[in-house]
Amino acid sequence: MKQISSMARPSLLCISISLALASIAHAQQSTQQVEPVIVTGNPFGSNSAGRAESVLTGDALAERARASLGETLTNLPGVSSSYFGPGASRPIIRGFDGERIRVMENGAASIDAASLSPDHGVPIEPIALARIEVLRGPAALLYGSNAIGGVINAISSRLPRAATPFGGQIALGASSGDGGRSIAAQLGGGFSGMAFHVDASTRSHDSVRIPRTIIDDEARTRIVNSQLESRSGAVGLSKVWKGGFAGVSVDHYVSEYGVVAADDVTIDLRRTRTTAAFSQDMSGASVANVSGHAAWTRYGHDEVEGNGEIGSTFANRGLEWRFEAKSAKIGMWRWNVGISGETSRFTAQGEEAFVPPTRTQNIAAFGLAQALVGPTEWNFGARFERARVQSQEVFDDDGDSRFGPADSRRLTLVNGAASVTHSLSSGLALRAGASLTERAPTYFERYANGVHAATNAFEVGDANLGKERAQQLELGLNWTQGSAKFKANAFVANFKNFISLDATGEMRAAEAHHGEAGAEEGEAESVPEYKFNAVPARFSGFELEGTWRAMQGAQTLDLRGHLDVVRATNRASGEPLARIAPMRLGAGVTWARAGWRVSADALRAFKQTKVPTAQGETPTPGYTLISASVGYGLNVGGSTINLALRGSNLGNALAFNAASVQTIRERAPLPGRSIGLTAQMAL
Repeated sequence: MKQISSMARPSLLCISISLALASIAHAQQSTQQVEPVIVTGNPFGSNSAGRAESVLTGDALAERARASLGETLTNLPGVSSSYFGPGASRPIIRGFDGERIRVMENGAASIDAASLSPDHGVPIEPIALARIEVLRGPAALLYGSNAIGGVINAISSRLPRAATPFGGQIALGASSGDGGRSIAAQLGGGFSGMAFHVDASTRSHDSVRIPRTIIDDEARTRIVNSQLESRSGAVGLSKVWKGGFAGVSVDHYVSEYGVVAADDVTIDLRRTRTTAAFSQDMSGASVANVSGHAAWTRYGHDEVEGNGEIGSTFANRGLEWRFEAKSAKIGMWRWNVGISGETSRFTAQGEEAFVPPTRTQNIAAFGLAQALVGPTEWNFGARFERARVQSQEVFDDDGDSRFGPADSRRLTLVNGAASVTHSLSSGLALRAGASLTERAPTYFERYANGVHAATNAFEVGDANLGKERAQQLELGLNWTQGSAKFKANAFVANFKNFISLDATGEMRAAEAHHGEAGAEEGEAESVPEYKFNAVPARFSGFELEGTWRAMQGAQTLDLRGHLDVVRATNRASGEPLARIAPMRLGAGVTWARAGWRVSADALRAFKQTKVPTAQGETPTPGYTLISASVGYGLNVGGSTINLALRGSNLGNALAFNAASVQTIRERAPLPGRSIGLTAQMAL
């Protein structure tokens, strides 16, 4: 990877100045917890009792924020992530990943190439976010047929929706385990019926330190080629008025990171997105609000070899839009209806182009009706979607068709869900939900045909794949009494034809490309063949989480814990499905007093032995991660400064991610011990 520029490094002098300012300038955030209002999948602002959802904001988000969205969210109940080095870590919800997870920014789809390959990052910068909401279960279907596993909504202030007082924030960070440095700043406010927002951030780090281990027959303490440099920025402007707004924002994200599957290949990624949105409260008797958005995205990345030549180029251009109307309460009923659409054009050129150019389109109508009958809330949702995938014919140097003739497929998708939440008392609620979902196969599941270097496999699609159908059931319980909270959710999803990438047992000839670990350019080699197949499958599991305030007063002491389990099985063969996170048990404690906040957490990931051994998968050892933090904040003259010293993997445990591709799992263990320092100033 090329040397990180000095402009991308927040200098130690800047950090020192910020720490000095912190000692004379700022104010502590209140340690009292404010219950967040969930907006994702909740158009009526209902009590979320029993719903399977998580939200990260404030101190919790600041403590978890990492270089990628996956690393930031991993270890939330029901949420894990793949790990292809710090530049490419994609979220996994209840064992579902890729195109079964809907990733959004401010409610609009993130159009990229992340689901195509585990070495492709999600182009969202966590330190630029105000909150992240994770919705699990049947309610996610309102956002698309590919939200079977859930929805992740990354929320920022980039498109202002109200005129707020003028203010800003700056955040600095440094970490020892990777020599990391980061800086983010934002400014916003409103005047004369207008609201604006400006932000910028930069992040960089060196190769990631790991506990000493043997990789490729060598003793190593670093993940080779795991450096990263990223920058992002945005401007937004809105016209605001009583009961509504209309605005536009433009954001740009660039990232350069090493591909850990190769010793000297980097990905040079860029994305520009323009978003327009509006909302208007209505005075009519039936319609309470109308809103909508449109987001245009230009995404591309080059895979650059060590000699500076571009080996492959991937691009995705897309438009996503949504319009919806929400009713006032009419008797015991409320409803929310809308239409949405998405169009994207994907192209790949070069050595690693194992899929043809494609165009994907869908248009959908959806609705949600809610009724409150005494202590019981009923919800009924439906989505009707028309999807189309087209491919172009591509010829190789010999004039042969690489991916077969041009193809076009249309599918009609019908999704429905129903749930009931019953309040047994003021603090106890039970919830049950069911859904029928259908998903169209993606372009790479249909048309892949070539060596995929990131997985070291020859991947073969099936143009005749039909709809992926699933039936899901979910039960939830939520108990709240004062500051004590407990949530439990259990789920099962049965697939008639789950689209799975499985080894065929065959080997295919391939040509090693420059930069691949352990290979010389042009060297003949063989790689295992994997094929996309439709198989019957079952996913099941549960999530438990709870918090309890053991001490209240001038000082507080909060205890917390969580447990989650996912099981995924190919019902035809009886074998487990690959890349499923093991059972995880977490516990933590936080003490706070007079501006001080001290936390400690432990996470135990148990050994993952439920793997498809017939496909050559091997068990993943268990591990325990210990983390701790000390924070202090003060208020001076209306400004706030918060300082935090955080340690992760303090035991320096050697840990391997069971949800990662096996060929990469052993080359890229999870990061070792690291100490981080952050300083935040709000004006």
